Amino acid sequence: GMRGIFSAALSFAMNAAKPMHEAAAAFGVHPLYVALPSYVGIMGGGAIINLGYCFIRLAKVTDLSLKADFSLAKPL
Repeated sequence: GMRGIFSAALSFAMNAAKPMHEAAAAFGVHPLYVALPSYVGIMGGGAIINLGYCFIRLAKVTDLSLKADFSLAKPL
């Protein structure tokens, strides 16, 4: 389902970020850490997509209710 699509998208994004990795390496960043700057954009974009999907789902599916979920919480 969606996990497979997003896993593939992550793979494509990491491949598309190769110029960022090369630029980081040119600045002298250790090879272990050259991918870290690209993760900011990739994971941030994924978080925004996920948040949007959740809001759309909350708006469309009437059985889902954030208020009802919070009312089920029990005190510690």
